[in-house]
Amino acid sequence: MDNPEEQSGGRKFAALFKEISRSQHAGKCDSHDRAALEKSLDLLLRIGSELGVTIGPASRVLDFGCGLGETVEILLSRGIEAYGVDVGEWWGKDFDAYWQKGDLPAAGVLARLHSINEDRYVLPFPDDSFDLIISTATFEHVFNYETVFREIHRVLKPTGISVNIFPGRWSPVEPHVGIPIIPLCKHNWWLALWALRRGTGVGWREHYHSLQGTMKLTCYPTRKQVRRYAAAAGAHLEFCERLYVALSASRPNRIVRAASRFGLGRVVSAAVERVCQRTMVLRKRTAPGLDSRGVGRASAQHGAITP
Repeated sequence: MDNPEEQSGGRKFAALFKEISRSQHAGKCDSHDRAALEKSLDLLLRIGSELGVTIGPASRVLDFGCGLGETVEILLSRGIEAYGVDVGEWWGKDFDAYWQKGDLPAAGVLARLHSINEDRYVLPFPDDSFDLIISTATFEHVFNYETVFREIHRVLKPTGISVNIFPGRWSPVEPHVGIPIIPLCKHNWWLALWALRRGTGVGWREHYHSLQGTMKLTCYPTRKQVRRYAAAAGAHLEFCERLYVALSASRPNRIVRAASRFGLGRVVSAAVERVCQRTMVLRKRTAPGLDSRGVGRASAQHGAITP
């Protein structure tokens, strides 16, 4: 579909998520350990640094899609002024519907977490508030891209950037259901087939409806659509998967390193970048550090995929 909001049937994500989560009575997934969270955060910070934004004690960082606030807590422990936002109050009245196990945040973290009213989507911060906005595995759940982009653009400082890593449309496997070929995962016949083939200890019908519910919570627009939403919001957008491949301790990184031994690194990297995690960077269009084409100088040096 051309309009991501149509994929949710007009429903707001948080309401739909809470309804599905509570109706399925599924057990919560294990929480990420701190080492994994630190690793994910460090990658985001390294990408930001490569693009000209180095975070220190005087910086302000926003975790977009903060969940229970674990990343905010890590940033605060490093002496960085950090805040978090999410569409559900997972640390409060919506804790029972949150998908992952975890403890409620300490009071010092709790005071820095904010929920967003999806009916009036406004980030609860003044203009030009943040040096860096980060997210991991969040944008595949965003249906109102243009509105979100406009708000991120508003609260970024003129020199700030937003670095977002999430599965893309051509990632090999849809990570929430474990089924290959993401575009097909939006079709009921494909989900029905995999519900039949996968042994899960539950009946076919129950598993099929679980897959359906999960996919209703995901959105995978094309790059062209994402660029169009960013342009409409007045934001500058880059896809910087080459930085993800180069800087992450991931399978794509290992594949490219192995190919480089045979002189095939650049060719293999170009292919891998199309199927690895999307690495989407937003800036203000007037941000310093953009060349005459509106491309970040650091990302251009690294050969990032650009519009």
